[in-house]
Amino acid sequence: MAPARSAHGNQPTSTGLGHHFVSPKKARNAKKTQSLVHVPGIGPKSVVPEDTGRRLLPDKMANNLYSAWKALIPTLVDAHLKYSARTHGHPLTEPHPVISACASFNNIDVLACKCSTLVQVLIHHGLFPTAPSQPRMAVSVDLLAFYRALFERSCDAVHALASALKTHYSRRGFQMTNTDGQVIQEPFRRGLGQAVQWYDILQTQVERQTEATVQICRERVYEVQRSQCKEGASILTPTPSKTSLLQGKCASILMQRCPACFGGALFGRPLSDGGDIHVATDGNFHHRHRRSAGDCPLFYEPSYFLPKTQVDEVGRRIVSKRKRAPKIRTRVVPDEAIDQCEHSYEAADGKKQKAAMDSFDDMGVMALICRHVSS
Repeated sequence: MAPARSAHGNQPTSTGLGHHFVSPKKARNAKKTQSLVHVPGIGPKSVVPEDTGRRLLPDKMANNLYSAWKALIPTLVDAHLKYSARTHGHPLTEPHPVISACASFNNIDVLACKCSTLVQVLIHHGLFPTAPSQPRMAVSVDLLAFYRALFERSCDAVHALASALKTHYSRRGFQMTNTDGQVIQEPFRRGLGQAVQWYDILQTQVERQTEATVQICRERVYEVQRSQCKEGASILTPTPSKTSLLQGKCASILMQRCPACFGGALFGRPLSDGGDIHVATDGNFHHRHRRSAGDCPLFYEPSYFLPKTQVDEVGRRIVSKRKRAPKIRTRVVPDEAIDQCEHSYEAADGKKQKAAMDSFDDMGVMALICRHVSS
């Protein structure tokens, strides 16, 4: 009998960087009391220095580099898919050099033309550039894929990989020097960081393109099944029922997160029969972002975060419903028990001040959770 997998290994992981956060240190002691302790930089009235000597927003050079990468990534999807299809399930092959300079290094001629740019040729042969134009170094796509899988499980920083590469090559007798012959202290950090960042964005583009194609197929299958259900319903004799259920479906992203809750096709069950879907909201006020840390260009379009306009619209709808007279209802659970349950959760207490929020522009995260704790 095979041993059971650990609970940590069975946990689903979110693809893409930027989904993991680190909880900051709270200004409270470990005994969970109301006594506050002084933490440097997180005081009740922390003053942001006027001039820190570093920029908080990207400058013109950073914006130009960001724009160049954003324009380049969509053109690399086809080349990356061809490389993946050619190498999937096969052992990696060494590149065949055109000219061999010496026994230690190989010179490889990379030919680009109007139909395929230099970067597309590198991607076609399993190399990802460290710059959008005229790259001086390229990183193996398989190494970046391995680091991406490692990051999903260990959240290892790219600085560790860059330092490990420098140490490995130094121990083998290879040092990277500049034009003056001086040893470069961090030869891989910036280039490897660019490659890791934009390779992940390329993978996100590939996943979204694949998901869009699969979604088109789902829509076609759904329409065929819906027409068959209508034809079958017209032949069968209708049976009397208290409530008539309507055909429908949830959003695709919800069905992927929890098919047990959101994979149904009939909706409209009353609450006395259990309802259709049971969800709850949970808040975490530790995922905050300091205003003094600045901002950067938008690398990722969040998939699991609702737009602010949609959240505001839901809030206005709730407020409009509250203005109406309350409906007469039969109390199944006493109000005292509900109030006590509500007061036991700090996230539901809107009047409680968790900490000084003047220095933060993002003050927390609210999550929608189903009964299987998978959404």
